[in-house]
Amino acid sequence: MKNNLITHIVHSVNMLYCKIFYNRFTNDSRDIQSIQENVLLKLIEKNKNTIYGKDYDFDKIKSINDYSRLVPIIEYKDILKYIDILKKGGNSVLTTDNVRRFVPTSGTSAATKFIPFNNSLQKDFSTALFTWLYDLYNNIPSIKKGRFFWVISPVVNYKNGNSKIPIEFAKDSSYFGKIGELFIEKIMAVPEFFSGIQDIDNYYYLLSWFLLKDDDLTLISLWNPSLLIIILEKILYYRNDLIEDIRNGTISLPNQSDRQILRKAEKYAKKNIQRANDLNRIITKDSELNRTNWESIWPKLKLISGWEDAWASGAFKEIQKFFPTVLFQGKGLLMTEGVVSIPLFDTQTNSSKTVLTSNIHFYEFIDIKTQKVFPAHQLKAGCEYEVIITTSGGLYRYKTFDIIRFEGYFKKHIHIKFIGKSNIVSDIRGEKLNVLHIDRILKQIINFPANGVCFLAPVIQNNDVFYLLFIENNIKTNIPNQQELVEKLDLLLQENFHYKNCRALKQLSKPEIFFMDKKAVQLYNKYTGTNKQISTIKNLSLITNPAISTLLLNQNQSK
Repeated sequence: MKNNLITHIVHSVNMLYCKIFYNRFTNDSRDIQSIQENVLLKLIEKNKNTIYGKDYDFDKIKSINDYSRLVPIIEYKDILKYIDILKKGGNSVLTTDNVRRFVPTSGTSAATKFIPFNNSLQKDFSTALFTWLYDLYNNIPSIKKGRFFWVISPVVNYKNGNSKIPIEFAKDSSYFGKIGELFIEKIMAVPEFFSGIQDIDNYYYLLSWFLLKDDDLTLISLWNPSLLIIILEKILYYRNDLIEDIRNGTISLPNQSDRQILRKAEKYAKKNIQRANDLNRIITKDSELNRTNWESIWPKLKLISGWEDAWASGAFKEIQKFFPTVLFQGKGLLMTEGVVSIPLFDTQTNSSKTVLTSNIHFYEFIDIKTQKVFPAHQLKAGCEYEVIITTSGGLYRYKTFDIIRFEGYFKKHIHIKFIGKSNIVSDIRGEKLNVLHIDRILKQIINFPANGVCFLAPVIQNNDVFYLLFIENNIKTNIPNQQELVEKLDLLLQENFHYKNCRALKQLSKPEIFFMDKKAVQLYNKYTGTNKQISTIKNLSLITNPAISTLLLNQNQSK
């Protein structure tokens, strides 16, 4: 009872703090054009004396039109020289704020990009997250009766190389800022020190233990919903040991590592015979993923938040089956570089709509059909656009390669829906593999003719996902050791830290090889439309549609 009271008090205080940011976002009486112009000109004025500001005449920018005329639209490769200066310890390069760290993320022309992260960008993330969180508090007040589960991933160690600025990932709670972090850590079901765990089996076991030991979970917030499916599978796998540990107030990690983390976790261990008996009744020895009453394990659970669009839609719909009475909410469009949208609750439909965070960054949009660039206030309903952002982190007119559709307005805010990526990216479980990265890998590991068919494609078999390297039979002679090729492919794919993280979390299995005969190649050409004029053939090294894999594998089995 005492713990419940403390949790409720922390939630209530946190809600009051979040309300400040929510009111700023929702009560601004200015039109979108005025809000956006104000955001832009403040950024320009603040950073006009930086190296980038001087290179592009920031001192001459007095309007949105001036900005679009003087400053070019860029990709990451266009600011590499500025990133290099920052890595060497340079100041006032992209912003007047000091860069606290570089946050690695998957690249388009490179395996990894290094995004500068400063205090102003952190405050922008905080503003977006607190606005979202207050909206939840306000519309689903019962979430204050328990704790939240923010998925915490094991820390991925990254070598700084020659950079004088740390290259590292932020703690999940750090995006809320120092004040917000105090609140969030006190209401998290899984404490932040958990991120230090190294062994993947220990990771899933301890994560399952934290989630199961109490029944007061009210909110689950994650990115790719497929991870939740894996967690539920691990709960079934470790069922007996988990229940006995909860009964006895112990923790029995699968492997004898992570001793320091174990000692910290043991402080949370208390005998709970009643909880163990309840779990033993709900999760039986014969329990299956699709037949377990997951809602009875967490009876206070009110909301699950995760990606719901594009590649994540399948897993999102799958977990909805496991929690039929729980509310589900799709994430807004957030990335390492910045924030584009957040979800707001729609009480009329009992669902959510994602809206542009117009008071945080400056946004422009490339019309997919005409390739003309428009500011936010000139969007047309039903049209699709590629997003360009300008942020306090030092990205100016930066292409995100994200495609959105303008749906209209919701609560006076621009309502947008994420459609997918404009460049070729395979992202079934958050791995974000890019075609240019795959091009370089395949050229490095396989000697295949320019007109030969060789490509990587995802395979989905039940809940197992892996990448299959499709190769024409006539290239087979160039591969003396297939197992060695698979190992090398897997290693090079892990240059992309998103893929590496998915492999570590067992969201993805090791890649495999499949050799195609002539019929398979013909079927591939017919399906992809490459059986046209030779001048129009595009044999891409990355196919993002799992249906092609299924088609070719089924054709092979039908022989």
